[in-house]
Formats: sequence, structure tokens, C-alpha cells
Amino acid sequence: MVGHSAGGFTAVALAGGRHDTPGFEAFCVDDPDGLVCGIFARWHVAATPEDRAQMEADLSDPRIDGFAIFDLGGTRTFSGASLAAIKAPLLIFGAPHDIDGSSLDLDVESRALVAALPADRMRYLEPETRAHFDLLGECRPGALEILKEEEPDDVFVCVEAEGERRAEHVMIAREVAGLFEGIRPTEKAADVQ
Repeated sequence: MVGHSAGGFTAVALAGGRHDTPGFEAFCVDDPDGLVCGIFARWHVAATPEDRAQMEADLSDPRIDGFAIFDLGGTRTFSGASLAAIKAPLLIFGAPHDIDGSSLDLDVESRALVAALPADRMRYLEPETRAHFDLLGECRPGALEILKEEEPDDVFVCVEAEGERRAEHVMIAREVAGLFEGIRPTEKAADVQ
């Protein structure tokens, strides 16, 4: 399973991360302007008792053997105990390079996730040139100009999104392939035969 940003949140839930309503509410009291607190409020995530019960359920999926998580948003929504209990291998990328305010606070997100996980189950990479949207496809020629005209608040999606992004994709693909190739090799060989 590979997940980026909110998709990384989904991946962690499928790995065994469990929503912690009291813990997340306490976090948002201390940091009400935090990105994830604002997103959960705007999107009405876990806003009702029924929603919270669904979020707090065990959503882990035993069919998934490994997880690659890219610049996760939502680490503080998970209970520390559930993160510490994750058994599947995880490859986690943090994105420290800020383009027009588009970066996540790594101390609240990717680095906090890494600190909560079993050290022997994860690998963390934080390439200094990687930005949050580098996992999107390369922007086509002229895309930046179109965004500037039609969606000026979203231009950061295509800043530095051609050659630099291509090089990032090659490195990311190599790391993800290495993770997935190393998982349960004897069972994979048996499945092929």
C-alpha cells in the first residue's frame, strides 16, 4: 500500500493505526490552528459519535504486507499505542522543502510518526529537496502559467515540478521497489509458481 498526504493517513489506518478521539481533541486544544485540526473540522471528520466510533475501529487489513507513506497528514489523530503495535514494514518519506507554504510540519507529522513506530519495522527518508507535492506527476509544459491564470492559489503544485520532480520520482520508485521486493520473498516465489 502506498499513500501520500491524506492517503498516507489511510495507509497508517490500514496498517493498524487507530483514531484516538480524546488525544486528538487535546492536541487541537493546544494547537487549534494546526493544519490537520482545521481540515478535520472543515471536512467534519469524526464529528458525530457514529463517525468517531467508525474512526476508532480497527481498520487494519492483514492482506497488506507493507506500506510506503509519503508526507503523511494526520499523525496526531492516531493513538501512540496503536502505532507502536504496527507489525508490517513501513517506508516513510518526509518532505522538508517548503514551496509557498505547502509543507507540513514534520515534527507534528512524519517525524512524530517515526518516533511512535517500532524502530525495527520502519525506514525513514527525508530528502532535503523533497516537497509535499513532489509525488504528483510532472507538470506539463505551460501548466504553471495555466494555474497562475485559473487557480492562482494552487501554483505551488507545479513549482519546481519538471526535471527536479522526475529525479525525485526515480529515487522514490527505487526505495519503494526495494521495500516491496524484500517482503515475504518465499511466499511471493511460491505464488508465482
